[in-house]
Amino acid sequence: MARGFDLVIRNGRVLDGTGSPYFKRDIGVKNGRIEKIGKINGSAIKVIDAQNQIVSPGFIDSHSHTDQSILPFPEAESFIMQGVTTQVGGNCGLAMAPASEKTLPLLQKYLESALHPGYAYGWDWNTLAQFYERIDGQGTSINLAPLVAQGAVRLAVKGFDATPATRSEMRQMRKLVAEGLEWGAFGMSTGLIYAPGSYSTTEELIELASVLTKYGRIYTSHIRNEGNELMQSVEEAIKIGEANNIPVQLSHFKASGKANWGKVHATLHELEEARARGVQVSCDVYPYVAGSTGVASALPYMGA
Repeated sequence: MARGFDLVIRNGRVLDGTGSPYFKRDIGVKNGRIEKIGKINGSAIKVIDAQNQIVSPGFIDSHSHTDQSILPFPEAESFIMQGVTTQVGGNCGLAMAPASEKTLPLLQKYLESALHPGYAYGWDWNTLAQFYERIDGQGTSINLAPLVAQGAVRLAVKGFDATPATRSEMRQMRKLVAEGLEWGAFGMSTGLIYAPGSYSTTEELIELASVLTKYGRIYTSHIRNEGNELMQSVEEAIKIGEANNIPVQLSHFKASGKANWGKVHATLHELEEARARGVQVSCDVYPYVAGSTGVASALPYMGA
C-alpha cells in the first residue's frame, strides 16, 4: 500500500543519472525524501501520473553566475522550470565575495551590469561564508555549490593593480582562498580574460591553486584565450592542475571566431593526453552557437 507516502509518481520513465536506459517504476516520497522506487499500490496524499513522461534527478548546472542574481530572485524560476536544482556559482573568477572595505566600491562597480538595479543588496558581508549566510537567511529554491573566485580574491587584496603579486599579497590571497575552502567552497575559479584575473601570471595561479591540494578541491577556469591562442590557454589550465595534482574543469569549452573553428579537435586531444598522464581534466559546454560577455573583457582596467 502507498499509505504513508506524501507523494507517489506513477508510471514514469525513470532515468537515474547513471547512463543506463530508462526503466518504468513508481516513486514514493515522504518528508521530502524518496523512500521507494518500484511498484506502489494504493493511494497517497498526492499522486502524479507520469505516463510517457521522464522522471529524473534534478540537473546540475556546472557553470552559472547565479550568485549574482539569487538575492533578488530567490525562487530561481528560470532554472527550476528547466529541471535544474543545483547551480555551481562563482565561476569565471567573478563573485560577490570576498570583499575588503577598501576595494568594495571597485567590486560593486565591476559587477554593476550583472546586478538587479531595483534590489537593495546592502552589501553587509565581507567573506564568502557571510554572503551565503545572507542567502540562507532569505531562503532559495535551489542548491548552490559555491566556488572561490580568484578575480574577487585578487581584487580584495590588490584592487585593479596589474603588477605581480608580492609575497605579502600572495599570503593574503592564499589566506582568503583557504578561508573559503574551510567554509565549504567546492574549489576555485579563474576568469583569465577579465581584469584583475588577467593580470595573474601562470606562476601566481599555480601558487594560489596549491591551496586546493590540501582540500582536494577543483580548479575551474574561463581560460585566458578561447580564440587564436586557444591551445596555449588550455595547456596553461592543465599545467596549473597538474602542478598541484588537482582536478581541472574547463569552462564553456569552445573555439571562438571562424578562423578557429575546428580547433576543439586538437584541444580535446590535449585533454585526452593529460588524462592519460593522470590529470583529472574535463570540460563543460553550452548547447547553443552563441556567447556573451562584458565590454570590460576587451578593455582592461589600467588604473586611475
